[in-house]
Amino acid sequence: MITRFNHMGITVSDLDKSLDFYCGALGLPRPPEGHVFTISGEWLGKLVGADKPEISVAFVPLDHGILELLEYRHPFGGRQIASLRNWDVGSAHLALNMVGLVAFYEEKRAELPFLSAPQVVAQGPWTGGYVVYLRDPDGNSVEIVDIDDPEDSGPAQS
Repeated sequence: MITRFNHMGITVSDLDKSLDFYCGALGLPRPPEGHVFTISGEWLGKLVGADKPEISVAFVPLDHGILELLEYRHPFGGRQIASLRNWDVGSAHLALNMVGLVAFYEEKRAELPFLSAPQVVAQGPWTGGYVVYLRDPDGNSVEIVDIDDPEDSGPAQS
């Protein structure tokens, strides 16, 4: 039986650049010591379906799980930017809670690739809350949800 969320893995082209984005620009905590490492071996090849893979990995801690960033050292040469649009089947996004989204947007809009200004949700359980999408350095979709209470999972009401 599945009991809870564990992690979300995102394949990136440059682990350091992605750590700078997620932990620097977005303010997520840096991985603790020992949580940036390299994996390889026959077991990994069987797991990911690749011949002799070698992956540099970073575990970015989140409240109830981990953001796993993976830079494939081998095999190399896959697509170099996420090409799925938000409406394409198979597309995924990482959603992160933040207190003070509108102020964050105003401060960072010149340096981060937001798709729009924060939008007010018009329908559903989050009606009245603010959300925004942006892209990470590899084109992966990231959603930021404004919240009043850091322990809450829904957006702040406008």
